[in-house]
Amino acid sequence: MSGSISFQAHQGSVTALEFMPDGQIVASAGQDGTVRMWEVKTGTLTRELIVQQTGEVSSLAFNSEGNLLACSSGNAIKVWSVTDKEWSRNFDARLGKVFRVSFSPQGELAAGISYPPTVWLCHPSLKDESIRVKALGTHCLEGFVWARLGGQDCLICGSHLIQEQAGLDRRRLDIWCSDALNEQGRRIESSAAEHFALSPDGAFCAVASDRRIQVLNTDTLGKEMEVSVSVPISGMAYCKGPSFAVLILVGCDIAANPGVIEVRDARSLTLIKKVRAHDLGIRSIAVARDSSVIATGGSAGDIQLWKLEELLR
Repeated sequence: MSGSISFQAHQGSVTALEFMPDGQIVASAGQDGTVRMWEVKTGTLTRELIVQQTGEVSSLAFNSEGNLLACSSGNAIKVWSVTDKEWSRNFDARLGKVFRVSFSPQGELAAGISYPPTVWLCHPSLKDESIRVKALGTHCLEGFVWARLGGQDCLICGSHLIQEQAGLDRRRLDIWCSDALNEQGRRIESSAAEHFALSPDGAFCAVASDRRIQVLNTDTLGKEMEVSVSVPISGMAYCKGPSFAVLILVGCDIAANPGVIEVRDARSLTLIKKVRAHDLGIRSIAVARDSSVIATGGSAGDIQLWKLEELLR
């Protein structure tokens, strides 16, 4: 692959994107109820999975070995084997609509349910999996990310509480270790709670909502930086550049409709470059593990694959 590649991937929006760990394949989820896998070098379709006849696929994730692919649609969670096309497992979250799935480094699958605010967890590769559920109280769950904190797999969950009559509009972050979900976790107030991104070295966690983004130090969970941006954020990801790390934000220019990609310095959040891409806005973003390729998914069903140097040029 040289420069950038663009191709039509779905009917309706590309709701989620995820690279396999080796960076050779990118998977996409669509509003059309399908998950599709594409060769990164050519944009060639290699596999299609029908998830729903009606209704969108809201998220997808590979495990760290790249041999399992999970997705969510409505209350349903489905896990496929990448290598054995005959193997798959189905789970029913029961409590509500799942908006995000993600694997921990140790292979535990987490699924987020907005309301009632809940995180659902299991090990899908085990024959006798133990399903665990963590309720998050009164706030609506907006997003979460796995992070390695103190040598343990931990969940950082972002939630939002709005009570118009009482004049409340609060966001917060709750942090739990995976093996201590029943214990009292750490809780911090936050101005953002929906989109998460971990820096390549795991030292920083960016959190965004609407047009607001803040960066936390994962050792102290203290706020390092906070800025406002010009467009509503629909996704973000860190990339390790040739000499420095960058944070890439995607969204939509509400006034003009095209998608917007902002490349910012990872430490200072200073804007480095702004690029317009996708005619009807950008819904999703993913970055290959080695940061060599960035994928963006448009609201019109198109995918664009970018070389990092192309964005920085």
